[in-house]
Order: sequence, then structure tokens, then C-alpha cells
Amino acid sequence: MRTILIITLFTIIGAGCRPAKNTTTAAKESSPFPEGTLIVPQTLSLNNADAAPFCITVKEGKRYSSFTVTIYNRWGQKMWSADKQSACWDGTMVVNKEKTKAPQGVYYLAIEATTADNQIYKYTATLTVV
Repeated sequence: MRTILIITLFTIIGAGCRPAKNTTTAAKESSPFPEGTLIVPQTLSLNNADAAPFCITVKEGKRYSSFTVTIYNRWGQKMWSADKQSACWDGTMVVNKEKTKAPQGVYYLAIEATTADNQIYKYTATLTVV
């Protein structure tokens, strides 16, 4: 037996979401990274013993006050995360406290960085592990 759930959303004209009075925001609105700033590989090969790890290159020596890279599997579980620009993922994950190769498939990549003047940059993409 199947259950069907129908959700209906209603809006009230003129009653949109408004920020509370006297609030401030610490960071500027997020935007995509400037063109050519990041070099992000789209595939990672685990079949070759000499395969290079997945590394993100930040061009032009750009420095950020915070920089986070996170890789998720197709179910949204965090596979790996790093909080520095120079970190590389070797395609492994920890299962039951043991390090093992990640299964082949498509993973979701999210990068977020903040500059010294609080500008937030975000980048998302997919990464295929073969």
C-alpha cells in the first residue's frame, strides 16, 4: 500500500520574509569564485597505484581568511573535509575506524572561502571516482 503526501504552499501578498530590525550581517552576500581562480579536477582514479590525489589549485596566490573543501557521497554523507587551501584527498574514507578506498561513483564537492574583507565565495561541482 502506498501513501501519497500532497503539500500545498500558500503565500500572502506583501508578507514576505523581512529581517528583524537592528540586525547586522558579518559577511557580504556569497558569490561564485572569480573566473580562473580555482582549478578543480573532475575525476579521481583509484585504479592506478601512481594516480595523483584530488587537489584543488588556487591560482594567483590568492589567500583567504577561511577556506573549506568538503566532499559528500550521493546520500549526502561527508566523505572528507579540509579547512586549508593546500589539502588533497587521496580517495580514501574511514569506515568502522579503518581507512579504505572510496567506491567508484559520483561525489558532490562544495568549496566555501571568505576573504579578509568578509566576501564569501562558494563553488559546487561533481567529482567522479573511477
